[in-house]
Amino acid sequence: MTTDQKTQHAPPDLYVGYRPVPQSTRRTLVVLIPGLAATLLFIAAGLALSQRSPGTATWTTTPTQRSGMIYAAPVPLLIEDSPTPRITLLVEEGKHGAQSRAGSLAGQRVTLTGTSLSRGEFEALEIISTNTNTPQPAPPLQPIFDTTTLTLTGEIVDAKCYLGAMKPGDGRTHKACATLCVGNGIPALFVSGDIAYLILPQPLPTTTSDFIGESVEMTGIPGTLAGMPVVRITSVHRKGVLASTAASFTASTSTR
Repeated sequence: MTTDQKTQHAPPDLYVGYRPVPQSTRRTLVVLIPGLAATLLFIAAGLALSQRSPGTATWTTTPTQRSGMIYAAPVPLLIEDSPTPRITLLVEEGKHGAQSRAGSLAGQRVTLTGTSLSRGEFEALEIISTNTNTPQPAPPLQPIFDTTTLTLTGEIVDAKCYLGAMKPGDGRTHKACATLCVGNGIPALFVSGDIAYLILPQPLPTTTSDFIGESVEMTGIPGTLAGMPVVRITSVHRKGVLASTAASFTASTSTR
């Protein structure tokens, strides 16, 4: 008996790959396939909507210029020429701070060309080139701290990624990157909700590296630096762990 003769005697609902799909099987597939597709789309949409927002950080890759007085401490920064002093944090290409460049130009009026990263009240400039003007004495730049302390829940992040170089630029998935960036001199920020503080003093004590990119409870003294929010951390520990039993540190009270 040939194969065709065998299939002719097969039950009508038996599916044979090289023959037309039985009517009952076709009806099942017409319902099942769209149903599975709709279910997968629903799951995908749910997963997408459940992801937290990466924030409003922006990296403008078109080069721009900033002019003002450059400082190397407490972190590399530029106070721009304007009626109201505006601080721009300075970083180099890649995962590198601008300590070397800022150190050689500190106290000078310069025009910097670079790409701008911004989020909220903070802005950073990834330097491409510099144009040095006539050196002149730089006015003193010292933070002004409050007399009270505050305790916040938040995260230690690196400024460059948080301000737009990465999305997201915070969270546990970004811990390794942030640790490397801060270790290479990119300024560290403490972020609590939508509020960010420049951490002083910097560089951070090496014992803080385990806390970068994690949810922590921080106690510190808030202040301002030419209008920029800053905080001098006095203690920090992982959220939900008692400070007396957690890995924690007490920061130096120096304002270098």
